Amino acid sequence: MTGALTESELMTIGRVLNVCGLSPVEMRIVNALLCHPYPLGRRELMRIIHAGEAAGGAVDDGTIYVHVWRIRQKTAWAGIRLICEYTRGYALDYRAGRSGWLKTA
Repeated sequence: MTGALTESELMTIGRVLNVCGLSPVEMRIVNALLCHPYPLGRRELMRIIHAGEAAGGAVDDGTIYVHVWRIRQKTAWAGIRLICEYTRGYALDYRAGRSGWLKTA
């Protein structure tokens, strides 16, 4: 099981996700990614960040979805849904193997 991210790492992820500073709620959401039965590891999260920086300095939730799909495929759905629901009011529709966006707010 991967350990929790440090506050510095969380703030970096927040900036890359175009979140203007992380609130305590946002920190808990990102930490939840590491406590899920199929957690994303630090290396995988940093690969997402670096991919975004290489692509121009910012990763939105759609880009995060694409990169996590490539890195972990179906094991990452729950964590990505958490980010999307909180940051954009969208959730991934992964019923019956589909990968689409559902408006939640």
